[in-house]
Amino acid sequence: MSLSNSLYYPAFAFIMLFFVLVFVPRKELKKIFWFSLLWGTGLDVTLVLLFKALKLYHYVNADPFNFYGSPMFINLAWAAAVMLFIYFLPARKEKYILLLYIATYAMLGVFIGVFLTKAGLIVETRWNVLLRFPIIYLAFYGVYKHYQYLKMKDNKTI
Repeated sequence: MSLSNSLYYPAFAFIMLFFVLVFVPRKELKKIFWFSLLWGTGLDVTLVLLFKALKLYHYVNADPFNFYGSPMFINLAWAAAVMLFIYFLPARKEKYILLLYIATYAMLGVFIGVFLTKAGLIVETRWNVLLRFPIIYLAFYGVYKHYQYLKMKDNKTI
């Protein structure tokens, strides 16, 4: 008896949740929860729907938690990734540290995408794996800029 490859979706989401619960203090979770849902889950759903409409790639075996072709477990795993990203943001001021940090998260996203493709869970039609890096990099850079803006705004009101 073999397990379905569709179990990778919830397994990945629960692994990400485990990392969040182990590393991110509860007080921090309360502060970044909604932000991570917006930037993690919201952005991923939007991109998956856009890429599916453009016929670049699509997910398979996403049922029963399928949202218009977007597996909700993967979408939720991106929220956890954003929580980890924000919590571990480097405190150092050198710009290259931040850029390398974002590049590391982008590469992890690329590796996960390649794994899901090799596992037969993503079917790429008009897509190149090299496109994942700049898209994920820009997404995490957007997360960083928006988070810094909100943090700066919050400090001014105190």
